[in-house]
Amino acid sequence: MERRQAPPDRIDRVLPEMFGRNHDSLVLYIETVCVDARGYPDLRRLSCNPERHPQFVAAGSGGWSVKYSTTLRDGTELPGHDDWDAVDDLVAAGLLEWRGTGVNPRFWLTDSGWARAHELRRKRAEKAFKT
Repeated sequence: MERRQAPPDRIDRVLPEMFGRNHDSLVLYIETVCVDARGYPDLRRLSCNPERHPQFVAAGSGGWSVKYSTTLRDGTELPGHDDWDAVDDLVAAGLLEWRGTGVNPRFWLTDSGWARAHELRRKRAEKAFKT
């Protein structure tokens, strides 16, 4: 798949039909967080661009490198778009509710989010089973 970068100023909301592996993996991580950690994510596991989300760096969010930027389904890279931007995308898409505070987030999947997590897990299991 050809990898191309979106312009640096393009870190607007990503539509659900554009979600790629980064967004999908985040849905699955948040599903696990809901089941195993009462909705509280381990902030060290979420990539954080300090220029975009300094509050999460202070709270202990994961390190940053441009290589952690989000890649969309069509292979387009969004330089600087981190996991916190992807969380915002999931909230805007109606898959996720942000409960808790700004620096102490707590997440809950909506009914659509639970359905998406189930769909993703099943697809990954089917792929693994075939190999």
